Amino acid sequence: MTDVAMVTAGNYEQYFTMGQQVYGHIINPHTGYPSIGLRSVTIICPDVELADGLDEVVFVKGPTAGLAFINSLKGVDCTLITYDNRTLVSRGMTLNYYHGPTATHP
Repeated sequence: MTDVAMVTAGNYEQYFTMGQQVYGHIINPHTGYPSIGLRSVTIICPDVELADGLDEVVFVKGPTAGLAFINSLKGVDCTLITYDNRTLVSRGMTLNYYHGPTATHP
């Protein structure tokens, strides 16, 4: 990639678990509680400051509203990892899973 910024925010390093719920460090300003529903948000866009701000916005909005928000912006794409380990991508991205090397036989 050239001439773009890529920023990732995640709740996979700074978090605690209480009961069955994982609580991360990204706080929802509407509730005062940690945002839930996403493990990771990666934003790709031309501006690093914009990307850094958008990753928290998407975290707070959650997977459905966050993806819809990014899809409404020009020149911005994202990849989301949900708490149930689904990978979601914005309309400008293609998801390709890595399946490992294929064995060759003589």
